[in-house]
Amino acid sequence: MLECLQKTYHLREQDAEVRHRWCEMIIKHKYVAGYADVDKFLKEDQAMGVYLYGELMLNEDAKQQEIAYKTFATVRDHMDASSAKVVAEMLFDKWLSSAPEEKVRCKPFLKFQTLLLQRLYHSKYFHRMQMINNEEATQSLYASVYQE
Repeated sequence: MLECLQKTYHLREQDAEVRHRWCEMIIKHKYVAGYADVDKFLKEDQAMGVYLYGELMLNEDAKQQEIAYKTFATVRDHMDASSAKVVAEMLFDKWLSSAPEEKVRCKPFLKFQTLLLQRLYHSKYFHRMQMINNEEATQSLYASVYQE
């Protein structure tokens, strides 16, 4: 099905917003043939791809997590400091552990962080400041995501 969508709409050749949605579908449906597209997007559209790292980690799929780790290792020195810090926390946070009791705490944390990044990306503040430094706006974002 996803291959048909790609061939019909030439999703790899669209603008960053469409390719971002394409990558979300690849990750959600574990479409292995599209993993190269996710890797390419994370390398070429770093600001928009930040929260895709969280999606790759949430699925608990070894291949997807490998994409996240390898891609980040390749691009982290070229990312802006705040984006690199957020991604590093998603990939290597202290909550990430192989212990079963830690995985229970890890998944909600990653989901929360991913939702926060989605909200931030779509917020009016993102385009003005790239990352929010305003304490009140930050608290408002956390509160709105935490309620979900």
